[in-house]
Amino acid sequence: MRVGFVVQNCLKLPTSAIDDAIRIAKQKLDEWDRREARVARYSALLSSSQKRKFEEAYLRATTDLTMRLHVLVLLRRSLSFRKPKGRRPHSWDYEVDFNEMKTVLLSDLELLLRFPNCFGEKCRKRVFHHLSVALLSLLNGLRISEAIEAFWKAVSGNFVRSSSNLHRVHVRVRKKRGREEFRDAYIHPLVLKGIKDLGIKASDKDLNLTRQSVSVFLSRNYGVNPHSLRYAFISAMVKRGVPLPIVCRITHHSKLDFLLTYTSQRYGEEALEEFIREVV
Repeated sequence: MRVGFVVQNCLKLPTSAIDDAIRIAKQKLDEWDRREARVARYSALLSSSQKRKFEEAYLRATTDLTMRLHVLVLLRRSLSFRKPKGRRPHSWDYEVDFNEMKTVLLSDLELLLRFPNCFGEKCRKRVFHHLSVALLSLLNGLRISEAIEAFWKAVSGNFVRSSSNLHRVHVRVRKKRGREEFRDAYIHPLVLKGIKDLGIKASDKDLNLTRQSVSVFLSRNYGVNPHSLRYAFISAMVKRGVPLPIVCRITHHSKLDFLLTYTSQRYGEEALEEFIREVV
């Protein structure tokens, strides 16, 4: 079951009540902001102790409401995700939207880290492993085997030295004519936080993290296959105007023709639809 549903059941919060809870939290935050404005307007009439008490109460209340609102928004994002209807005819493409998939994976990952007690210890780690691999695959355009290797290197702290604040690792892509080929994979900060908070260790490799288990996890919870995450990354890069040869180099496709099969059908149909809308 998807993380959002598990946390919802744990909190005993009906789906119909989430929107109302979000609205009430926003109203309370607005009310505290109005109170702060009134206190600032009449600050000359208040003593220093009264101001300090109000500031403490304001900070305490707004912090609690902001955290509650954030959790409710995460829940709504997770629960509102709808599985794709299915594959495109004669293709394995599930038409996964990069931003939508990134949002739901990050929401589920953050919910897991905020409410770890809603899961058993082994289940918690297993779900974290699979969510992290899916997120790394999506954000880097990695094959699942590459994403799994990147995850375990992050667990081991085997990072590449870099002048930036981004954490990255080297993963092996394939052996080609006796020569090993490598590429960079960037590790999302939320994955690093989960590794630390949940106490993930290299000895956890017995928790069945394989290409097949990731495929089953994605199919059951999100209705997609692993390769559609890589496809979504490539589609997002093309939409950003990155030249196809550069995308081909990033994803380590051996031929540009292979990359064209990712993009030509979907964007050909989108271009035709846009043209028809303009002329009709």
